[in-house]
Amino acid sequence: IVAGAGLTALNAGFYAFLLRVRGPRFTLAAVPWHWVYYACAGVGFSIGAAQEVLGWPATALPVEAAREDVP
Repeated sequence: IVAGAGLTALNAGFYAFLLRVRGPRFTLAAVPWHWVYYACAGVGFSIGAAQEVLGWPATALPVEAAREDVP
């Protein structure tokens, strides 16, 4: 509950913008999706940080290696 209140307080300006531009129904529907966005970003960051700390190699090719096959 405290984290939700803090997240709402930190994003009050954004939510006020949504309320002004799109109205209350849109804003109430957008807030949970905005929190899902933050949760996904947090999970992605945690996985990336853990891979870096544990020394796991990246699974994606570097940009230069990926471009070698492109004519």
